[in-house]
Amino acid sequence: MVGHLTVPGLTERGRPASLSPRALRYLRAHAGSDTLIITDSLGMAAASSSLRIAPEQACVRALRAGADVALAVDANPRAAIGAIREAIGSGALPRA
Repeated sequence: MVGHLTVPGLTERGRPASLSPRALRYLRAHAGSDTLIITDSLGMAAASSSLRIAPEQACVRALRAGADVALAVDANPRAAIGAIREAIGSGALPRA
């Protein structure tokens, strides 16, 4: 499970690890391609407030960054599913 921490030298400035392509690539490289990467709940303010985005957009960004599962315990699941569907439909998030 990847959290919403910022790590100098690993995460992009102001971006939590759960939304960081660089951090998720590093994790994937060290944990292996068979490892399931799950975010901490993207409904938490730490995931979205630093980038001033809604939790459902944080879900899309986490998946686009390389997470396998975007956990959204504290968010509106219907809104998160809708945002993910829209991102897939527009091509902003690859279906794979």
